[in-house]
Amino acid sequence: MLQRIDSGNAAEKPSEGGNGSRSHRASTLVEKAFPQFLVIAILLPILFFGFAAYRDWTDVRAEAETRVTYVRDALVEHAQRVFKTHELAALATRDRMVRPPTGLAAPAPSGEQPDGMHAYLLSLAGAFPEIASISVIDADGQLVASSSHETITPTSFADTEWFTRLRGGAAARVVEADPAQNAIAQGLFTLTFRHDDAEGGFDGAVRLAISPGYFNLFHSGIAPERGVITLFHADGDVLSRYPADPAIATGLAQDEEFREAAREEPSGVIAHRSPVDGEQRLYGYSQVGDYPVYLAYGLGRSDMLRIWLGRLGSYGGFFIPAAAALLVLALFAWRNHRELEDTVELRTHALSSAIAEKNQLLKEVHHRVKNNMQIISSLIRMQERVHTSPDETIRRVQAMALVHDLIYSHGDFASVNLAAYAHRLVEGVRRSRDEPLVFDLQLEPVTIALDRAMPFALILSEMVSNAASHAFPGEGSPITIVLRRDGDEIELCVDDDGEGNNPEIDGRGFGLRLIKSLAVQLGARLTYERRHGASFRLRFPVEPV
Repeated sequence: MLQRIDSGNAAEKPSEGGNGSRSHRASTLVEKAFPQFLVIAILLPILFFGFAAYRDWTDVRAEAETRVTYVRDALVEHAQRVFKTHELAALATRDRMVRPPTGLAAPAPSGEQPDGMHAYLLSLAGAFPEIASISVIDADGQLVASSSHETITPTSFADTEWFTRLRGGAAARVVEADPAQNAIAQGLFTLTFRHDDAEGGFDGAVRLAISPGYFNLFHSGIAPERGVITLFHADGDVLSRYPADPAIATGLAQDEEFREAAREEPSGVIAHRSPVDGEQRLYGYSQVGDYPVYLAYGLGRSDMLRIWLGRLGSYGGFFIPAAAALLVLALFAWRNHRELEDTVELRTHALSSAIAEKNQLLKEVHHRVKNNMQIISSLIRMQERVHTSPDETIRRVQAMALVHDLIYSHGDFASVNLAAYAHRLVEGVRRSRDEPLVFDLQLEPVTIALDRAMPFALILSEMVSNAASHAFPGEGSPITIVLRRDGDEIELCVDDDGEGNNPEIDGRGFGLRLIKSLAVQLGARLTYERRHGASFRLRFPVEPV
């Protein structure tokens, strides 16, 4: 017995020694792993910060390239529209100067300009803030007219490079910096257009002096805080620069690398160090239409670094002792969660605003449809009582539809241009008639609210239809339509010189009753009489009383 008991005790001792060994090995493993965990706890936030910094720098670069491309495209579109406007101004000047069949008029021996030309050019230049002056040069290179001085001094441009290019047909338009080759310092650059006579021969030029200050003012609104915007000629002459700096106005002439890139690819984005100020920038550049002019928007590397460092400042909290590594990760996850919530909230708000706007537009459409259907319903009931032709109902509905077609084509849903409506209505009447009609339109651009435009449209349709139907028993004479604004009132006059039978003037027609009813809606004063034909006068306030 004693022997068995001793055997059992002896057998248990090795077991206790085995458990203690395993526990020691586990403790040793933890002790060895703790320094590694500590290193990981220190390196993890550093690695995470490095990854976040790299990601943010990549985002900043991508956002900078997107911004550069977007701003460049907006600036190029603006510059192209401005130059196109200048081309239209040159065309208007040519049309004003042409005296068939001799072409451009020559200046008087006394140096005076052609009749009224100085005043016309002065008015045309004053209509555009960027145009400093407009000059007209004949085929011999002599100054014919100018907006700068009422009396012109004999001046010849025959030997200038730009005139030689235009005269020889090498170019249809020439853009150049100030003759001093410093457009910013001098304050001007020129845009010159060739003029041809009826046979296609060279007949002179129209030259516009452009102020870079206009572009600088516009550019300051596009990039008020960062970036450099440069408008430059293909030969490197700087036409405009924002921020303005006369000291580096001709710097691009030295930057052959940038100009070579522009020649190879008319539009693009490149990273380039400017030889002028040494700044590394991300440039977005593009040619302005088919003009020998480029526009570049550059966002400096220092600007991108400021944005990047500003973002990295939010990560400073990650540099904490390794013991707080998990807390830092939790804070970072919480921050991302808050950003996600903010993004969702912003998107929800934007979606709610869009839905509210669509609902409002839908209500407005329903309101307009309801009003129009009420008008159409009233017209049908009134015409049933007087037994008028269905064609008259169709004509009146088409007159109302023309108002909506006009507002949708022009994109202005709040008001209607009455002159444009009158033009469209007259063209429709002219096309619908078999006999030729002659109209004398004297229309001023007058706009009124959509709700008041509908009764006006029906009144004008009735007057024009009446004149076209009853005014011409034999040969036609013109129908005169006058639309003008007199203070706070609008006056509409429709006259015809015909001798036809006109029951509207005698008060027997449905159209006249409709006109009177609609005039009440406008708060208008209506007068009509019959002398050598029919004469309608309608005066109503621009805004409802």
